Amino acid sequence: MASSSPDSAGHVRDPTADSPRASNSTQQHNRRKSPAHSRTDERIARITIPVAGECELDGVVYYTLVVHAVPASSSSSSSSSSSSASSAAVAPFDFDSPHHKYAVKKRFSAFERLHQVLVELFGHRGFPPGADLPPKRMKFFVSHVSHHFIEERRCLLESYLKQMLTVPEVTGSDVWKAFLTSDEVEEGSAEESAAFEAERAELTPPVLPEDAEVTSICIPQTRLMSDHVLYQIDVSNARKRRTFSKWTVLKRFGQFYDFDSALRQALTNEGDEATLEQLPASPQRASKLLIDHLEPHFVEHRRVLLEAYLNKLLNMNVIQSHPLFLQFLGVQI
Repeated sequence: MASSSPDSAGHVRDPTADSPRASNSTQQHNRRKSPAHSRTDERIARITIPVAGECELDGVVYYTLVVHAVPASSSSSSSSSSSSASSAAVAPFDFDSPHHKYAVKKRFSAFERLHQVLVELFGHRGFPPGADLPPKRMKFFVSHVSHHFIEERRCLLESYLKQMLTVPEVTGSDVWKAFLTSDEVEEGSAEESAAFEAERAELTPPVLPEDAEVTSICIPQTRLMSDHVLYQIDVSNARKRRTFSKWTVLKRFGQFYDFDSALRQALTNEGDEATLEQLPASPQRASKLLIDHLEPHFVEHRRVLLEAYLNKLLNMNVIQSHPLFLQFLGVQI
């Protein structure tokens, strides 16, 4: 079983870190660690991966995590393990509250080692349903440096971290703390500033017009039917009266796929090439012969990606008022 123990300086070694034989490009990301990050009177309140991964010269993609630590005495910002992962993902965070933040860079293999050690230590006890890493894909079939692949993996890795943040056994473990305090980006560097700016832009609600029909979207859960899955889309308009401000629509994955195809065709017919180029990648189909579409991990990963897809559309000025988008969300126009 993998374990972590303090070194001579009292720091916990990260068992998920690369071995001494790691490449130079990997070792250069082992930055100095601020003493504040090891303080026992703080806890991790939020973790984000605000931007797509950065591909280094050796072809390895690194993901930059922004970690927020707050005084341990402050009220818990994470929900219980029974709460939906989506709720944890969209929980508001007070940037003006007493806290500090820093950035660390991790390659996918570091996440794999983290998960392996956590499972060895705790099994899956208390893990949220479907909490798992994105599946590995052979480079022979999928380019690991394509924008679509990196962005999809970014969304799923961020969701994984947020789900694990709701498990007290995990967040109190040395391996979790070591993972989040190693490979630190240099404090005050341009790279750190860029990650902070990207995170603030991601977490800041979009500026919507006064007559916007939709102000927020989330997919908090799914409904497993006999032979398919329904994704519950919770839609709201904060500017309407409370009795009319929230509603729910249920959609199968096929309906997402058909909507995306219709939207792209409509934009093509309208000659709006600029908006068409900015559209997020369409939801990806998967063969039922190769993948069980009712398997919990597959369903959870698809839920995360579909929620991210809808919110990217909501942030686009042309799409947020497009008839096809509104109709898909149950808005009568």
